Amino acid sequence: DRLRAGGTGRIVPIRLDVTRADEIGAAAAELEEALGTAGLTGLVNNAGIALGGPLEYLDVDLVRRQFEVNVFGLLAVTQAFLPALRRARGRIVNIGSIAGKAVSPMVVPYGMSKHAVEALTDGLRLELAGTGIETAVIEPGAVKTPIWDKGASLLAEAERILPPVAIERYGR
Repeated sequence: DRLRAGGTGRIVPIRLDVTRADEIGAAAAELEEALGTAGLTGLVNNAGIALGGPLEYLDVDLVRRQFEVNVFGLLAVTQAFLPALRRARGRIVNIGSIAGKAVSPMVVPYGMSKHAVEALTDGLRLELAGTGIETAVIEPGAVKTPIWDKGASLLAEAERILPPVAIERYGR
């Protein structure tokens, strides 16, 4: 709402669940209708969740969920929006993290996913070379955003489901 109110009308924010193909498809269709024959000048992939806990005890399905949002969701949205990006020779900006370069204990799945975002972006940059589509990854350090609040609730859930020995070994 703030983007719409403060903008020129050329920015159209679209909120969607990047793990749901139906929502991605609907967003791409909405975008195509709004653009007509014009192209999309920019796509910022900024969806992400943070999972915490010791790898030794984390449920692999929780780690898969981390990748569904942070990596596969980003890829699915990019694929859906590439036709519009091609028409405008637009730009793709993926939001990674310094955690993609230097992982920290207890948030390893987050670092794993952000490293994958780095590789995905590098691969896209090479594959799209010569098309006029620029591709970049931004890898900020820790930034105060709601992801860490969500991560804390995920960690609380992990602590609830971790075996007692995990708490003994790793502590809070």
